[in-house]
Amino acid sequence: MWCGVWTLLAVAVSAGISSASAVTVASDPSSSLQRQLANPAPACVISAVDDDHPVARTVAGLYADNDFRPLWLDSQRYESLILAIDGLVEDGLDPLDYGVMQLRELRDIAVTDHDALVCRELQASYGYLNALYHLSHGKLNAEALEPLWRAPRADGALTEVAPLVGLEHQAQLDTLAQLESLAASGLADIGVAFQRARPGLARYHQLRQAYGQWRDQYRFVGWPQVPPGPILRPGMEDSRTPLVRQRLEAEGYLSPAGGEMAGREMAAPEVAAPEVASPEVASAEQYDETLSAAVREFQRRHRLKTDGIVGPQTRQEMNLSRAFRYDQIRANLERLRWLWREIEFNTVLVDIAGAEVIYLRDYAPLWRSRVQVGTSARPTPVLKSRITHLTFNPTWTVPPTIYRKDKLPEIRRDIGYLAKNRIRVLGPDGRQLDPYAINWNNPGAIRLRQDAGPNNALGLVAIRFPNPFAVYLHDTPNRKLFANEQRTTSSGCVRVEGAMDLSSILFEGVSEDKRLQIEAIKASGRTRNVNLPTPVPIVLAYWTVDVDEDGELEFRPDIYSRDDALVNALRAGGN
Repeated sequence: MWCGVWTLLAVAVSAGISSASAVTVASDPSSSLQRQLANPAPACVISAVDDDHPVARTVAGLYADNDFRPLWLDSQRYESLILAIDGLVEDGLDPLDYGVMQLRELRDIAVTDHDALVCRELQASYGYLNALYHLSHGKLNAEALEPLWRAPRADGALTEVAPLVGLEHQAQLDTLAQLESLAASGLADIGVAFQRARPGLARYHQLRQAYGQWRDQYRFVGWPQVPPGPILRPGMEDSRTPLVRQRLEAEGYLSPAGGEMAGREMAAPEVAAPEVASPEVASAEQYDETLSAAVREFQRRHRLKTDGIVGPQTRQEMNLSRAFRYDQIRANLERLRWLWREIEFNTVLVDIAGAEVIYLRDYAPLWRSRVQVGTSARPTPVLKSRITHLTFNPTWTVPPTIYRKDKLPEIRRDIGYLAKNRIRVLGPDGRQLDPYAINWNNPGAIRLRQDAGPNNALGLVAIRFPNPFAVYLHDTPNRKLFANEQRTTSSGCVRVEGAMDLSSILFEGVSEDKRLQIEAIKASGRTRNVNLPTPVPIVLAYWTVDVDEDGELEFRPDIYSRDDALVNALRAGGN
């Protein structure tokens, strides 16, 4: 309960009253309310929030800023609050979590009913502050669910939520000050306050809008499960084909008559599977080209291989329920509420699940390209750092995990693998060793280093930033893999299509002499590090629902199996 908050508020209000002793008129509702706040005994229950939560410690400041006068006596302001809280459903938040039902019940209380007035005041203030905080920071604790590693800045300054020992207090003070300032100024227009609290990311607002459309369109729509069985291919006859058709009709990939739908404006309700009996049913079991085209469109919008074949992964995505998709979108709105404060004016943003890198300038996409990211066994970490330098014509020192799991078995099968791939063997002191003089069943403390060149695993450039995971962005000779819809092929680093183009963007604005120097280094084939004039923020983030250029929702495979935990946490309603 709010026991600690009641005490905090009572102390603050008492201090306010003692410093304003002139406010003693019994007939004044404000003074009566002040006395009730100073010694609260309300007959209402406010939703539980930890006393250390910023909202719990901001409510007293909000009233202090207003000389401890009631904030919600104005009926227009009060109704605006109810309307704004109702609108939180568009953000994937539940208005009931913000006391909207209680606020409606307390609408018409008399000003002389002091206990009820106190109850309404606190219910409204906590609902208001909680909503602002959740919109701007997220409802759930990101650090507990999907922690993002942050590098301290080179100048020693620290991010608002940098999880380093001794910084939590200052970060909380900053958060409290921002929340209180927004809340105080927002009392003039509650709707504007809610809008200002929402993330300043175009991606968030696009997803929010698409979510509203999707929720309205499919609110009462269900779809059948496609049972396991042989892979379904065009031209086959199978008893599950009608279920695939019904599944695609339900979400608008096919019209109920079986034709393809343009724009997927309609959605059909779930229909029971037909019984296998007549020739008409046999015809319905035919996996025809129309159905194949709809499957391909489904695959495209779910980042699957667009081959029109219903294999295990396509069937798995089809079988995710409407309720789960609903919660998955909500979960990704939450992720974007966490993410937006990490984005700076100019930022390199790696969309891990979407396998894409975006260079943001003035917060808007300037350049984007496909990337290859880590496998589920060796995931690309989520982090924020700053790109400090680039290595042109890099050598590649094989990381221990890749050495142990990948390279050592190859060398044991064929020691010529080293020469073919221009890989040198180095001892602990860095001296080159003869690979034929090593017992590869017990090689000891050695390192493998691949020479620079176009066939080097890092290609022609590596983009470096401090982090404890030994990951970086880099070029690659394995360019054909960029054509795959799913590009989880690396050991954690991010392979960038067009890495040289990104390097040129990062060095934009340097002098002509510097540019020519960089070009000479590239052409020389020699390994050189070149510092950026100013470090550039980089964020590696994970989200599994996005909006495409047509405003349509795009569901990505949850390559690192993180959605379930976040969805369950949202369903549990944590604050």
